Amino acid sequence: MKVRKILLIIVAMMAVFLSVAKVISASGLDFSVQMAIPTNQIDNEQSYYNLLMNAGQQQTLQIKLVNTTAKRVKVAVSTNTATTNMNGTVEYATKKQSPDKSMQYSLQNYVKTPKQVTIAASGSVIVPVTVQMPKGELRGVMAGGIVFKQVNDAPASTSGMTVINEFTYTVILLMRQSQKIIAPNLALADVGVTQLNRHNALTLSLRNNQPGFLNHLTIESKVTKLGAQKVIYSTKSTDMQMAPNTTMAFPIRLGTDKFVAGDYTAHVIAYGLPAKDGKYIDTSGQHFTYKWNFTKDFVIQEAKANDLNKRSVATHGWPWWLKALIALVVILLASVIGMLIILLRKKKERKRE
Repeated sequence: MKVRKILLIIVAMMAVFLSVAKVISASGLDFSVQMAIPTNQIDNEQSYYNLLMNAGQQQTLQIKLVNTTAKRVKVAVSTNTATTNMNGTVEYATKKQSPDKSMQYSLQNYVKTPKQVTIAASGSVIVPVTVQMPKGELRGVMAGGIVFKQVNDAPASTSGMTVINEFTYTVILLMRQSQKIIAPNLALADVGVTQLNRHNALTLSLRNNQPGFLNHLTIESKVTKLGAQKVIYSTKSTDMQMAPNTTMAFPIRLGTDKFVAGDYTAHVIAYGLPAKDGKYIDTSGQHFTYKWNFTKDFVIQEAKANDLNKRSVATHGWPWWLKALIALVVILLASVIGMLIILLRKKKERKRE
């Protein structure tokens, strides 16, 4: 009994320290989404809107939200223009990034929705989405997402834990005036220095400056000292995608290395659209339709390097709170083991008596 009580006390103590906050996202919606497919949908088998429209055409899409609970549900509605994150994934539900300067038409400026709707318990509601094709020529495609976010009046909370509910569902929306495929074009705008989770990294600012998706993108990058042959850092990423007229801050991670001020050169080779008969071949032997070569000189300033190095894992190692937590867990485990050993010894001594 004593051993069991000690274990319960230890578990309770650890729970207090470990259960500080919990963020839940994306999988627990209290409503379902049903799209009404219009006659100008390019492919009825697609699970998103892919509309072929005339210049200046306006139409209203209908999206049905069905409440799957016995309580009233509020849903916020918004529209975003598609962007590309640093992992080479197209984002349809965020406004964190700005489009490339080459973007002629931003989808979110041509879509109107109600800001919020309320679905009665076990009921449904039709959300009208008005889309307007620009009056001018659209060479490629406008891409974005219609975002439905469940609204909670107040975050639920329990003792020792805060639960933040943020549930969303995004309907992808593509709008075009022609089904003609636009050839992609990639450009390297700049090389910068930054930190990702307190790890030093270089970023290649890559631009897809055409109004079409750049699919199955592969990037092979190397960094050398200016005028030198020796490769200091290198990385390769495959099967990425860029949205039309967007930028991507592609990272070259330095691990635990510190920045060293000086002059450098980035050597970048990018491939797009795999094809069996493609004339361009990457280092793994895969054939591609498109290829781009970039060489970009850049400077790491001493002041910037020092500032980032002071805040990096390379200088400070793990955060103090993580070190303290690990130390606490080790102490608690050592205490448990020590107590168990003492109790077992006493038990054996009693048996001998």
